[in-house]
Amino acid sequence: YKVAKDDGTDDLSGYEIATLTIDATVERIVSLNGGFYPNIQTALNSAVGNADNELVLYKDITLSSNLTVPDNATIIIDTRGFTLDLNGFTFTGNNIAVRYANGTSLLGTIRELLNIGNINVRKNIVIYNDDSGNKLSSSEEYTLLYNNNGVYEEIDIEEESIPGRYKVATTSSNDKIRSYNGNVTIMNIPDGEYKLEGDNGSTSTFTIDNEGNLTGSIRTAYINDKYTPNNLLASSEANMIVNIQTGNNIIRYSLITIIIGLMTFILLLIKKKVRN
Repeated sequence: YKVAKDDGTDDLSGYEIATLTIDATVERIVSLNGGFYPNIQTALNSAVGNADNELVLYKDITLSSNLTVPDNATIIIDTRGFTLDLNGFTFTGNNIAVRYANGTSLLGTIRELLNIGNINVRKNIVIYNDDSGNKLSSSEEYTLLYNNNGVYEEIDIEEESIPGRYKVATTSSNDKIRSYNGNVTIMNIPDGEYKLEGDNGSTSTFTIDNEGNLTGSIRTAYINDKYTPNNLLASSEANMIVNIQTGNNIIRYSLITIIIGLMTFILLLIKKKVRN
């Protein structure tokens, strides 16, 4: 190389020959928009929102944690023949898109997102009111939506044998949600932001945080396989379920008390008549 010659004066017009020796080897790992970075998260930190960002791999990469993408950014990944192994993790951020150069999304379907292994917590919950404070209507069909990076998307729900009880489906399901005695019970639901939408326009929004804390018109459901005490959670009035051939009839304890009282009164009258 030619470098300016410093002869102790302000005049640097003279040059001399110098040798530059590189005493290091830097491995190419990933680039974003033409700039090289030591790991994929550092590269993503430089992504620009409201724009397409090209991420290029220069070696096989296996994730060991979730990756954070700047809000509103679109990441287009060119693998160049290398492999990106998500290893059960995903990309997080608000209103983001992450896809391969061929158009395949890496964010997966909602079903996949809700059944991956790195979910923080799962809960059994009872939804008992809509956002206006009204009981859930038995005349409405409901849809459960999950907030996926700022966009609410429908979740596949599978109906269980107990009325009003559902679970997050692991396969495709077209089951619709119907309330039972003003409540809906959902089993094994992961942490996240949700919205229960009725076909008449009602909504019930709620959140389960990563420590299992609940926000909204929901409560923890303490459930076993034989009995679902939804009603005890949602109301102070106890109910007894009596199974008959035509289905499930609900007989309230207050009504049972009245019937027993009438029967006792009649027996007393009969007993008095016999005595007379």
